[in-house]
Amino acid sequence: MSTKDKKDQSTKTPFEADALPSSDTLAASVLPYEVFATASNNEQHDDDDDGTSSGTNNKRTISSLLTSSDRTCIIFIRHFFCGLCQDYIRNLCNIISPQELESHNVSLLFIGCGDPSLIPFYTKETGCTFPIYADPSGELYDLLGMIRGLSWDAKPEYADSSLPAMLCRSMGQVVRAGFKKASKAGEVNRNGGEFVFTKEGECTWAHRMPDPSGHTLPKDMK
Repeated sequence: MSTKDKKDQSTKTPFEADALPSSDTLAASVLPYEVFATASNNEQHDDDDDGTSSGTNNKRTISSLLTSSDRTCIIFIRHFFCGLCQDYIRNLCNIISPQELESHNVSLLFIGCGDPSLIPFYTKETGCTFPIYADPSGELYDLLGMIRGLSWDAKPEYADSSLPAMLCRSMGQVVRAGFKKASKAGEVNRNGGEFVFTKEGECTWAHRMPDPSGHTLPKDMK
């Protein structure tokens, strides 16, 4: 290992699953960051130069997503064909409804790391009843300290399917979506997490997935 490598390793910020992002990071980078809503009909068929179908009219800043409720929970999911995250969303939507959260002045939304053209497909596959946005570059994941990794030890409580069943289901979804669109589902090794923000943009709770099976349990989110 070179001297430079040793220095880089020693100065690298250690992974902290529940550390709150700093107010400086939030104000300078996170709150003004733009994510994408569903691409419009004509954009879903015409790719941009960067390989995405993200129209500028469909951008929303993170700060603008926090204004409708006193508190907003943003759940960052893995790639759009991750069977674990799909089971997570199904379980969460079975025990929490938008109407219930609205009565407590709370909002819930999801952000994925794939292309926004896949949001309608993903919504239909999961039956998600909450808004879904996309961060194709994954930069927001990095800003909030989420990590990469593919290894995991045990099936989480929220996973309804066996690993072989999840893999078969994911492959079937890839075929139905089309391989060109499926290639934009997001980086397979990027993990997500859960963050709660106030209307003013303060982060009051955070959890980063330590591995692909590491979402906060739906019963604990409730």
